[in-house]
Amino acid sequence: MKLNGFRIEPGEIEKVLDRLEHVEQSVVKLAETDDGQKYLAAYVVRGDEKRGDTAAADADVGTWGAVWDAAYKVQQEAGAAQGTGYTSTLTGQAIPDEAVSAWAEVTADRVMRFQPESVLDVGCGVELLGENLLRRDVERYRGCDLSATAVKTAKERLERMFGPSSRWDAACLSADQIHPGRLGTFDVVLLNSVVQYFPDRAYLARVLEQAVACCGSNGRVVVGDVPAASMKDLIAVTTFAFGEEEAAGEEDIERRARAIGAGELWLDPGDFYALAAEVDRACAVEADLRLGEGEEEMTRYRYDVILAS
Repeated sequence: MKLNGFRIEPGEIEKVLDRLEHVEQSVVKLAETDDGQKYLAAYVVRGDEKRGDTAAADADVGTWGAVWDAAYKVQQEAGAAQGTGYTSTLTGQAIPDEAVSAWAEVTADRVMRFQPESVLDVGCGVELLGENLLRRDVERYRGCDLSATAVKTAKERLERMFGPSSRWDAACLSADQIHPGRLGTFDVVLLNSVVQYFPDRAYLARVLEQAVACCGSNGRVVVGDVPAASMKDLIAVTTFAFGEEEAAGEEDIERRARAIGAGELWLDPGDFYALAAEVDRACAVEADLRLGEGEEEMTRYRYDVILAS
């Protein structure tokens, strides 16, 4: 199974499902698509929990935390470069380290356009971006992530590169736990390659509200690497172009498009304009193409959003 490019073993999936409070029964098995592609599928029978409320969303967020812990551990045990191990949706092959590094560089370029002295990185992962920003002389950097495994790795990485310092820190927090009373205020609050894992739009709206609150005067919220929902059909066509098999017709493309990003929150720029209208202190919103010249989907089919406070 691939989780945004991470390869997950069946046993890891089963461990996560066993932790879920409202799962009555589950099984993980090898399945096959109509065109012969094999994949792992998890079949889950839910209890009586009502979906759509805040408690349900919080449960989903906790599940993602367990999944990412498992993902990072698997990648570390496999010795994946930089603890990432991203796999291309287009080709099914591992994305080269240099492409992942370039992706982090252009995100740092986006942040540094605002000449920030302080940055809060929500969903910091193993600190590819933290490393870039600290090397560019950001005076105060704070990372937070839902995965305790990622935070531990991030701290080890930054301490190895920059030594113990008051310039940086990392904490295990979910995105909706950020608050100026807890973390202070920052010139830029960054949410990069993370909103697609939020449970729903209501949760995203809460996080954006908190992110803007964590911005100082004339601060910015940079929402980076957002996968565009309207691009799914094009991505599906491209996967056939890169693959060995060909699409027999529109039904094949539609079937594959439905599978791309299944279970994730994919949004188009218009969705962010609507959400920003509901956020206090968000005085402007701008959507922009990703920077860079890469050929992978992280450059070709995603975009950035900037909210000004």
